[in-house]
Amino acid sequence: MVYIDETHLEETSGYQLYQRDFTHNTCYVWHTLYRTDFIRQNNITFIPGIYYEDIPFTTECLLKAGKCIRAHYPLNIYRRRGASISDVASFNMRQAQDFTTSIIRTWELRKMEGLSPDIKSTMKKKLYAYYASLLYRILYKTNDSTEQIRMVEYLWRNASDLICSFSFRQKLGFVVYHLSPRLFIPAPKWAWKH
Repeated sequence: MVYIDETHLEETSGYQLYQRDFTHNTCYVWHTLYRTDFIRQNNITFIPGIYYEDIPFTTECLLKAGKCIRAHYPLNIYRRRGASISDVASFNMRQAQDFTTSIIRTWELRKMEGLSPDIKSTMKKKLYAYYASLLYRILYKTNDSTEQIRMVEYLWRNASDLICSFSFRQKLGFVVYHLSPRLFIPAPKWAWKH
């Protein structure tokens, strides 16, 4: 696996790249190139037919990669489409379901054998960022409150064991979220008003 970095060439591990270089707002698609034999030997696949499939795919690749090389020169040219999912101004139920599926699949990777507590902690932080990003999109890119409730209920039903809060504010959000998705929609908007 090769990670593109403009400053230097360095041999590293997938764990190190995951912990150090990949954040919730990293565009995963163009950052990495993979050896086909690595993908096949580790039985790593995209979730077919969904948006946001690159999050669990790249996470699994990094967690299974023993050796990675960071390159200082471009190895591929990625052209972003005008209709890219990340450029869409609104957010719909299909996108919410796909993002939830992506979060769940990534959350399940914590069960892989041999993951250190440090890696699991990093996973929790990254998953909280994905979760917060999903809630942001539901709250601020969806104008229909009924649709917002449906999206949060879908997340609640399908990712009920998702626990990745750290600060008091995050813990409070998770408590409200787990009590009822119907309470969650008005609460953040009210709490964030000045």
